[in-house]
Amino acid sequence: MKNLLCTLFLLGIAFTSATATGNIRYGIKAGANITFTSGSTWDYHLGRNIQSEEIYGDGASFGYVIGGFLNYYHTETIGVRAELNILSKTYKTTYYLRRNHIGSYQNYNDTSTIIEIPLLFLYSPFRAITLLAGPGIHFISTERESIASNEIGIHAGIQYFLNPNLYIDARYSGGLTNLYDGDGIGYLDLQPVFNSHGPQITIGYLF
Repeated sequence: MKNLLCTLFLLGIAFTSATATGNIRYGIKAGANITFTSGSTWDYHLGRNIQSEEIYGDGASFGYVIGGFLNYYHTETIGVRAELNILSKTYKTTYYLRRNHIGSYQNYNDTSTIIEIPLLFLYSPFRAITLLAGPGIHFISTERESIASNEIGIHAGIQYFLNPNLYIDARYSGGLTNLYDGDGIGYLDLQPVFNSHGPQITIGYLF
């Protein structure tokens, strides 16, 4: 939490300073995201009457995105953007145990609120189109203690301007670090490795 507050504080100072220079344009956006949870951990074991045990990402979830950003263009075509977004995501995973030749399943749906801070590089080959890509840090809040409190992510997408101020943003975002940060699960003490990824569609307004 301290790291999150410090990051937000420093980002706020940067936003204020940048706006004061007059070289920055700022904007807001809102939309939806789809989250896929990927990854699989399994083992095959003959002891304890266990034939196999597995944990895997399973299914997609829908959530919202709201946020704000600052654009700085070094030239007419090349610039950078700092964003601060709030997202809702649900990480869907399944635990499977085959014991005494009988399979059983347990599903987990970990609903989370994400504070996402991407730093994106902008390239505008045409007036109406902007390509964007870059890394981000995502702070995760969820009730399940075994979900990591943060992850490093990557973002890439395209913006299409309907007019000089209004645009549609379509991007794909993914986590690069393990979402699981807890003890082993099940009889075989499996250590899951999960990641989240998926598209975001937002409508934004540039002031």
